[in-house]
Amino acid sequence: MPRDTDIFRTADAPAHSLDPAACVFRHVARTSRAVTSIYDATFAPLDLTAGQFDLMMTLHQAGPQTVGNLAKLAAMDASTVPRAIRPLLDRDMIVVRQGEDRRQRIVALTAIGRRRVRRAAAAWEKAQCAVIKEFGEADWRAMMRDLARLRAVVRGRKSAAAGRRRNGSG
Repeated sequence: MPRDTDIFRTADAPAHSLDPAACVFRHVARTSRAVTSIYDATFAPLDLTAGQFDLMMTLHQAGPQTVGNLAKLAAMDASTVPRAIRPLLDRDMIVVRQGEDRRQRIVALTAIGRRRVRRAAAAWEKAQCAVIKEFGEADWRAMMRDLARLRAVVRGRKSAAAGRRRNGSG
């Protein structure tokens, strides 16, 4: 792509959607790293990461789940779930048992995990309130709507691409 200096301005105010400074991935990834660092610091005294808290809170809210369902609920690839839950399993915060089908694995919080997630939820609440207060509640609500729309768009593109691959046209 030719580099037109009128199109490429600054990272704060890209002049064009095809300006690399306006790349959706770059902004979402950078924002994710920044937000993750805040929540990782919040959960560090509890010997948890933000990702582990997310998985534990998902199990706390949804109850025991198959690896595949947990992956869907957490918007992860199912192949990454075993690696993500290993530290929680090693510290007896979750248990993995065989489901009805011998190949199926069910992931659930243990009593230790339920106690830890309750303690972590209190720490999360403080961090969440501080971030929202600084960001602004109206902006936070708008961002939540916009991120949900972006996830829906991306999931739609991913589903369409998978369909094309299955049909041999992509």
